[in-house]
Amino acid sequence: MAISAEQWKVLEEGFKNRLFSSITFSLDGRKLTVRWMNTVKSGFSFKLFVYIDEKIQPVKGWPESEHFDPFVKKVWREKKRTISLFRKVELKGKTKRVIADLKKKFPDKVIVLYDCCFPTASALIRQYKKLEGLEVIEL
Repeated sequence: MAISAEQWKVLEEGFKNRLFSSITFSLDGRKLTVRWMNTVKSGFSFKLFVYIDEKIQPVKGWPESEHFDPFVKKVWREKKRTISLFRKVELKGKTKRVIADLKKKFPDKVIVLYDCCFPTASALIRQYKKLEGLEVIEL
């Protein structure tokens, strides 16, 4: 049964106020568990982590990996990183033209990866509202 607009409001408020320590969803026959967890790098910063079938395997979020799982595109957060070979530098004359030519030959590369953690509840809710077939199993 699909999640109603009223249920989404309850879920969003519960996540924002940390009333729920975890919520379990079902999507495409897979179990998703969303939990508030403290991140080590950030000190006392909490983020929402999404477990797929009770596991977090970051390598499944790298499209170039042989272990990539296309399911993570739906339930994890997309991140993009731009890698540039040449920094943007203000130069005069020929040097500026040379760098412009090099940038044409070697354009910036955009790397896409999928992250299992969401910084805010609203970011997670915004993405999950678009999923068809998502069901709440357990609050």
